[in-house]
Amino acid sequence: MMEVAITLSALMIGAAVALTGWRMLRGPSIADRAVGMDLRGLLAVAAAALLALSSGHLALLDIALGLGLVGFVGAVGVAAFIERAAAREEAPAMASAHGRMAEAPDPLLHPDHPPALPGGAPELLVLHPARDERGARRALRRQAAAVLLA
Repeated sequence: MMEVAITLSALMIGAAVALTGWRMLRGPSIADRAVGMDLRGLLAVAAAALLALSSGHLALLDIALGLGLVGFVGAVGVAAFIERAAAREEAPAMASAHGRMAEAPDPLLHPDHPPALPGGAPELLVLHPARDERGARRALRRQAAAVLLA
């Protein structure tokens, strides 16, 4: 009875691997491909656990755990890549009619819009070390925009 369950499980894992491969090839978006890749990692964990169950070698469970951790780190990396790509695509949409990037109001130049936390308390902006004055101004504007949008 156990061999039948293991065989059926292996067939289902194989079918799922084929379907996720199709999703990774067809897409249509990078997010679909990322989900397919993540699911393939999960199926590798399931296959390693199934192999550990069928062979009796418990060391294969360590391999399944390692595959799960690597799959998680890979999924986080792909999610960060997708987020950065989306931010790059949105940046041209924020361009003004004059062809310049729309900038957030500078809290130092516009006292009507002081940076504030969601509760309304003003926040101190801390500059990160910058190589030049222009970089320092950019860092300040990014921090101010983050505070204003929070």
